[in-house]
Formats: sequence, structure tokens, C-alpha cells
Amino acid sequence: ASYGAVRPLPPQEVQLSALPLQPGGEAPEITATAIDSYSRCPFQALAYHRWRLWDVREPDAELWPDARGNILHEAVKVLLRTRDEEGNFGISLQAALDEGWKQARPKGLIHSERAEKYVKSRLLLTLEKFCEKEKEYALRSRTRVVVNEDVSLRLELDGVTLVGTPDRIDENSEGIFILDYKSTSSVPKGKEMLEKGYRLQLPFYALAARKQLG
Repeated sequence: ASYGAVRPLPPQEVQLSALPLQPGGEAPEITATAIDSYSRCPFQALAYHRWRLWDVREPDAELWPDARGNILHEAVKVLLRTRDEEGNFGISLQAALDEGWKQARPKGLIHSERAEKYVKSRLLLTLEKFCEKEKEYALRSRTRVVVNEDVSLRLELDGVTLVGTPDRIDENSEGIFILDYKSTSSVPKGKEMLEKGYRLQLPFYALAARKQLG
């Protein structure tokens, strides 16, 4: 009998309130991460960045993906402070990982000495591969690291202010290179970004860095 009732449909359109102005009446800010999310899936970005919805997660014997990425980001930042022009590092991978582990903290990991030892061994393998590729890149590009700290980029565009912090900016005689680390195998391609407006984080960094760094 329940199938005989005509059930009301949820509204097909949702009216969002305007993005709040910044103190002093400046244009509202949108982060590079949010822009990237919207370009991949508008609805998921709407739910996460405007409605503040997220999945509830339980502790696990593996790191949550974002926690893993944050720890690796911090470890790489430590490594790059010691890199020479040939792509060699002046600090051990274990020391860099220990510092990254301390700075980012392993959120969501079950408190277990065995689990921690296993996870760290996996992270060290990733850092080994990073150092191998970094050396190849350093010798091929002959770049030097210009930005390896938290430098915020800003770009005024169509009534909003886009803000974000790239993981790294390098330069050589040809120009600047924007690098954003991803601990996943799913990486955007240039054609997707330029022709389809997909994964817009790197294009924003490129435009903002060119303007801000001259």
C-alpha cells in the first residue's frame, strides 16, 4: 500500500546564500582546493565546501589518505631544504619521515606499535621513490627550489579572491615551475586542464605565481 502514495519530491534547486565578504569589505575568498573540487564534481564540492558535510571515519590499521598525504608532504619539505643541485639530500629518509610524522600526526591510525612500524615502512618506500625521481628531475631540469615553505598566492578574479599555497615553486633560466604533490596515481593531464577546465588547482597556481613573482 505504501507504493500507492505520491511522495513529495525534494526541491530540484537550492538557493545558496552569497559568499561572505572578508573583513574590510574585500571580495570573498575561495581556496585553490575548493576550485579544484568544483572542477571535478560540482555537487561533491558543494556538499563539502559550502554545506560542510563529510564522511564519518573510523580509526584503522592504515592511515587515512589525507593523513598519509600530509605526513609525506612534511617529510618532503624537510628533504628539500637539504637538496643540492645534483639532487642529493643531506638528511636521511628516516629523519625526514620522523619530522613529518611529528608535524602532521597520523590521524585515524589505531594506536599500535606494530601498525605504526608497518605504516612507516610503507611511507619510507614512497620517499625512496620520490628521491629517485627528484634526482632525475634535478639533473634534467637544472632548476633550483624557490619556494618550499608556506607562501600564499592570491588572485583577484570576477569578484572573488582565489587563494592557495602551492607545495613548491622551482625556477631555471626558462621560467618557473609549479609542483603540487599527489600521493595518488590519478593525476590530471595538461589537455584536460586547458581544454576542459578540469582540475583547476595547478592553472590557478601558475597564473597567480606569474603575477605575484613577476
